[in-house]
Amino acid sequence: RGSVQACTQTFLLGCWAFIREFRLVGRNALAMVELLVMHRMQICRPSLVLLSALLLVTRPAVVAPSSLRDVPVTPSPSPFGAPPYVAPQPYIIWIENSGVTTTPPLISQCHGCDCVQLFADGFVANGGVLDRYKCNAGPDSIPELKWSGFEGSRGKYFAVTVSDLDEPFGVGAMRNRVQGIFWAANIPGDWRELSAEKVAGGGGVIIGRNRKGKQSLEPICPTRGRHRLRVTLWVLRAALPGLGPDTPYAEVMEQFEAAELAKATVFAEVLPDEQGAAASLLSLHRVAHLRRRAGAL
Repeated sequence: RGSVQACTQTFLLGCWAFIREFRLVGRNALAMVELLVMHRMQICRPSLVLLSALLLVTRPAVVAPSSLRDVPVTPSPSPFGAPPYVAPQPYIIWIENSGVTTTPPLISQCHGCDCVQLFADGFVANGGVLDRYKCNAGPDSIPELKWSGFEGSRGKYFAVTVSDLDEPFGVGAMRNRVQGIFWAANIPGDWRELSAEKVAGGGGVIIGRNRKGKQSLEPICPTRGRHRLRVTLWVLRAALPGLGPDTPYAEVMEQFEAAELAKATVFAEVLPDEQGAAASLLSLHRVAHLRRRAGAL
């Protein structure tokens, strides 16, 4: 019994030394004592061995190299500061959203230290084209576009093209072609938007004539299939005086590519609406009628 009491006293002294050495407070101290007492209730000697091991592991000794055994060594300071240790607290940094895109520009959008960004919210929305540019578009329809970049660039001009990549049958058809449905050239270098009001105010902008004979955006009214539209803003090194409203679209593209400094492109998709589907059905009926007449002859 005396040996058990001596062992218990030694154990409690060890617990007190452990708590004092590491300045454990509150629940941490109670949890450590419960852990040690739990081991003490089993066997006294293994508990003391465990306590000694904890002291050695938690506070490792600094062993100097053999050539510096006589030189006093100062342990390195703890990265967590002096005990009691406090865990780092997470934090959140809020930033203001300025509305400017942070997407890095493509190489094709840049020339030198200048890059152009195209904002087509007035023409393209949710991956499609706004309704006012579709089948019921007016005869003076101009796509509303805005852009940034190349500020203060003297002698440079902008141009805009809108192309249907799947004319006339929609994505995947074998007999499709790329059809230009709008182009504008010689947009002054100090402009940062394109709209019908802006063009009406002058500035020397040339608008191409569409297949309906109007100098405007051709109504986007596919009759079948899904169509992809490509909207491109071009940065040109100079004006193109040789262009006119009736210049073929292929020649316009060649001149744009020859004078190109940079360009930005957005895409949209269009499906036939009720009016386009009705036009497609009427066209099929007309073709069938002509074939019946040809067969009768």
